Amino acid sequence: MNVVLTALGVFLNDLPYFALAMFLMWDHVRYSRRFAMGLMILITVLHAVSIMSLMTFYADWIKVTVPHEIGFMVLYLAAFVWAVKLRPTRLMFMAFFIKFYADLITSYAAYIELSMYPHESASSFSAPFIIIHLALLCVTWPLMFWFIKKQLRELYLVESSIWRFIWVLPAAFYGLHTLYTQQKTAAIYTWNYLIFSAVMFLSSLLVYALILETLKIARDKARLEVDVTVMSRQLDLQRSEYRRMSEHIEYTKALRHDLRHQFAVLRDMSASGNSESLNAYIDELAGVIYAPAEKEYCKNIAVNSVVRYYLSAAERDGVNVNARLDIPEESGNVPAMDLCIVFGNLLENALEACRRSNGDRFIRAIAKTQGKHLSVIIENSFDGTWSKQNGEYVSYKSDSVTTRIGIGLSSVKAVCEKYDGMFVLAQDANVWRSSALVDFESSGDKNTALISKR
Repeated sequence: MNVVLTALGVFLNDLPYFALAMFLMWDHVRYSRRFAMGLMILITVLHAVSIMSLMTFYADWIKVTVPHEIGFMVLYLAAFVWAVKLRPTRLMFMAFFIKFYADLITSYAAYIELSMYPHESASSFSAPFIIIHLALLCVTWPLMFWFIKKQLRELYLVESSIWRFIWVLPAAFYGLHTLYTQQKTAAIYTWNYLIFSAVMFLSSLLVYALILETLKIARDKARLEVDVTVMSRQLDLQRSEYRRMSEHIEYTKALRHDLRHQFAVLRDMSASGNSESLNAYIDELAGVIYAPAEKEYCKNIAVNSVVRYYLSAAERDGVNVNARLDIPEESGNVPAMDLCIVFGNLLENALEACRRSNGDRFIRAIAKTQGKHLSVIIENSFDGTWSKQNGEYVSYKSDSVTTRIGIGLSSVKAVCEKYDGMFVLAQDANVWRSSALVDFESSGDKNTALISKR
């Protein structure tokens, strides 16, 4: 037994495929990336040591290969679930998908080795097999990486009940392939097997693509529902603003109509020399004319309506409010509706957090326009409780006793992505900070990621 070739064979059979699976989960590790990698490398070392021990001390080690590999498959899956903060069904989907791909590459490498060396038996630990395996990985691994990056990575976090069931599909494909190869061991060295396995794998990719398209539709539908809600609320605010302006115009007309009567009263009081009554009447008249106006937070009318709605509600609830917003009336390529999505969702979350917290409750809103960029920072008090599910922040709404994934935050992120910006969430003691950046001159087709800091 060549110890070096055996170790290389085991590492080549395990680590490249684990790295492929972990790429999708890289931002959702439970402890740290170093811990996740170290855990998988440790299990791979144990895998290699166990194989070398069987080959050394057990003459018929080939007979126990299948249960041995199944045991380590279960161990890898358990470590995968432990290392990553996603639900087991999603991790099982990825694990069986990658395992099917790994077995396919291994079988193809065995076929090519036997075609080149027909008088030798195929072995995962021979030099020709390792070289062929490595060559196949160099060709196919980038394609699988592209598929995972472009198709799976973003949609993997979409919240849907479909995840409870679809992991069965890759498990079934993997099981059928394993059953076929174990019952007909010699079949893996024929063209029939190559065609069968290739068709099965491509069919599985087609099924996964259809499932992912369904998840994409579900994600877009959820975002659209949030956007429609924001638009409906914005229309209500605009109607309220219109009524306020109409009432103010009618009020002004009434003042103008009655002004000549007020002047007549003032003239009589002045002529009578009753300065005390005159001054009291002037004070009363001034209070009527100079009624307190609605607060104006920024020049952008739509954003101002949204901000005033939430901050007024916060003040009524006894929340300390401080807002300094420098937002121009014209926002370049960024429609006012998208800005309302950002401010509406962030201020709604801030108000909900303040309502759940005790002590010093506050909301601080700062927006600055510097050149072509608009930066927004919303800080608010909260009770120190926050959570994530599947890598996404959970929203706790006062109108529901259950939690749900923060679709509103996803909408804010989408707006920032659309206009070449970024969205950052951070927590410090009992202060929650949401920061958004957009580019007024962006064409609206750039992508960035949600960044969270703890």
